[in-house]
Amino acid sequence: MMDAIGIDIALLEGDVAKLADKGKTPMYIAIDNVAAGIVAVADTVKEDSYIAIQSLKAMGIEVIMLTGDNVQRKTHRPVKLEIAKNFPKTIVLGKFFAPHYMWNE
Repeated sequence: MMDAIGIDIALLEGDVAKLADKGKTPMYIAIDNVAAGIVAVADTVKEDSYIAIQSLKAMGIEVIMLTGDNVQRKTHRPVKLEIAKNFPKTIVLGKFFAPHYMWNE
């Protein structure tokens, strides 16, 4: 998006890649049409999520993760939660139809 409005972000791209590799969503900051920095945000895993997922697995329920996250971040939360099937970049409509697709798989 910064490129589209003529703001050069080349100097920030190394830091952006490092943040994305850590599972964070980097956002550029510009002041007076000059790239000025990066802010990164990340979803956190709730403490009881791991226990809930392990309980579901113990009942024989397959757990999958449908997320809108980009592909670089796809491994962080699923690995931490021990979820084998992860579908990144899933749009809202895809999340709606996913159960039907998987039942008919």
